[in-house]
Amino acid sequence: MARPTRVHGGRGSGPDGADAEEAPAADLRMPVLGAAAWAGALVGLLLTGWVAPVAVVALLVALGAGARLLARRGAEQVTRTALAAGLLLAAAAGIATVHRVGTATGPVSALAEERASVRGSCSSRATRASAAVRSPTTSSCAVV
Repeated sequence: MARPTRVHGGRGSGPDGADAEEAPAADLRMPVLGAAAWAGALVGLLLTGWVAPVAVVALLVALGAGARLLARRGAEQVTRTALAAGLLLAAAAGIATVHRVGTATGPVSALAEERASVRGSCSSRATRASAAVRSPTTSSCAVV
């Protein structure tokens, strides 16, 4: 008994020249989630003040409404992907906002605004309180 062979890239074995088996559709869930993460990071980094949280909430509401419509039509997989993309967008926006605020405020950013720099050499010395116990290493650097 001869086994049927399938030629890839050539004419199919079906009656109209098409393959008997249809090729599966491309799974685009991962690129959609990647785009949501990029969009969330850009929202968190570029939108300042109260605009970023409002934009994220508006996008989540829109995704939620779209997910409800898709769920009513029976597109379960699309609904789950849309909700995951919204959650990922919100998480990335939140992390980017916290990073932006953390680097914009604090002692290092205050020194950067003053254009502070370290001149000379920093010496590190360890002092001994006793032969068995050492105190932590201290550093003496001049910040100008």
